Amino acid sequence: MTANRDLKFIIRDRQRKTGESYTAARAHVMRERAQLLGLASEPAPVEPAQLVDAAVLKVGSNTARLRILGESEQVTLRSGEAFNLAPGQIVTLRLAKRWTFRGDAYVSGSIDRARIDVARLGLEPLPLEGGELENLRARGEHYRRPDPYAPLWRELTAAPRPSYEMDGIAWGAFPGDEPDDNPTCEAAERKDAGDLDGARDLLMDTLLRDLRCLDAHAHLGNLLFEGSPIRAIVHYEIGVRIGELSLPPEFDGTLVWANLQSPVPPVPLRPRPVPVAARSVSRGAARVRAGPLAESE
Repeated sequence: MTANRDLKFIIRDRQRKTGESYTAARAHVMRERAQLLGLASEPAPVEPAQLVDAAVLKVGSNTARLRILGESEQVTLRSGEAFNLAPGQIVTLRLAKRWTFRGDAYVSGSIDRARIDVARLGLEPLPLEGGELENLRARGEHYRRPDPYAPLWRELTAAPRPSYEMDGIAWGAFPGDEPDDNPTCEAAERKDAGDLDGARDLLMDTLLRDLRCLDAHAHLGNLLFEGSPIRAIVHYEIGVRIGELSLPPEFDGTLVWANLQSPVPPVPLRPRPVPVAARSVSRGAARVRAGPLAESE
């Protein structure tokens, strides 16, 4: 084997261990070689930043678990910018480095931009069940002025509407789990006990498991709402958009929150603010967003 082949072998061995490009690995090897031999080292070539789009799956204090679009493997981004991301966003990254450590894939770089584009997440819509006409005014308490939801309640409940129920994943009932093992309920209990970090970590792990857990998006928004309503709205918006994947274009029914855990409530329940209705789901979400924001200002 020639000296040149030996050098290539060393470079490729480093490339395999670190995940660097061949050019970057060669620069490191040549610099180390020059130091050992007392030679002037070659200037390290500057590589153009690689732009990639990735789906955000989980967010930590200075890391984010991502899936680069077009790849199946998850990677961990190390960046101080990661904390402001939200699971379910699409981010454009300027990759500086990729490597593997103890079997886990990592990337470093800067975040060029983040946005909501749920169509690119590649999620299978949660199925809907039901469709029977239901008079919501007969089963729930009415919203009356000065409640800010009163006008929207009257509009959406003016006539019986088809009522649907979404798959249990939406509120944290995962297939194979015990009926009482609901991570979103546990997160709410942790929040009430003052363990906000524990609640956030549990919700992040839940969304890493399945981004279609709409309740987890809502609870993450609730954790942020008092201090940062703008960031909270990002979580709410992602949950709404993912939920809309299950609605056909001409959907004109409702998804009543009381249906989620009790198909036939033993007593009249006040539904969660605003039943989700087809022609008004985006409009309703906008009104809900506008109300608390206006009040907080």
